[in-house]
Amino acid sequence: MSEVYSNKLFEFSNFFADNSERTGNIKIIQIGETCLDKGASIEEHIQMCHEITLVISGTGTVTADCEKNKCRVGDIQVISKGIKYNIISDETSSLRYIHFAFDFEDGAPAKLSEFFGQCKNVLIHDDGNIRWMLNLLVEEYADSSEFADIMKSSLVHAVLILIWRRVNAQAEVSPVFISENPIGSTVYNIIKYIDNNIESKLTVNEIAKKFSYSKEYISRL
Repeated sequence: MSEVYSNKLFEFSNFFADNSERTGNIKIIQIGETCLDKGASIEEHIQMCHEITLVISGTGTVTADCEKNKCRVGDIQVISKGIKYNIISDETSSLRYIHFAFDFEDGAPAKLSEFFGQCKNVLIHDDGNIRWMLNLLVEEYADSSEFADIMKSSLVHAVLILIWRRVNAQAEVSPVFISENPIGSTVYNIIKYIDNNIESKLTVNEIAKKFSYSKEYISRL
């Protein structure tokens, strides 16, 4: 897994070239965090394993088999092995991101292995949960403490499953009722909607329209 950086501000990375790091049938190839200077890039290369990239700060462009995607804070790029790939930070901002490279041994677990093997160029936006877990995973590899193996295994599986769920969701998740009180469930669902669209600068009118209430009622809630 050879990557050439131009004007890299910093990098923390664990690289397991000998396939020594495993959790179940998942082989961990690399996990870490990188910050590229303004206009810096990673040389185009063929992915030797699957990789998840989460943008922490800044903006840039990710190219997968000549298809370009602009990326911003909270974006997650999923690339399958065999894809020609590179990443470039914008001229106006440095680009800081978490990178997690992995593969599956014997194609197991089958559903996850098949999914990540078909992610030719998948871009999703995180609602906060995946970033939180990836940050924890990087910290576990940076400073392993007691029960680190259990933590790493749990976080790896949680990250992969959450991404699988986000991409494969066929319908909206049913509303979660926190009590028998319908007002309570409405408040909960509005809070979750705001959380998931925190960068959109929502207005009361937009929220009212989304939930089919008047803006006065939403304001009171």
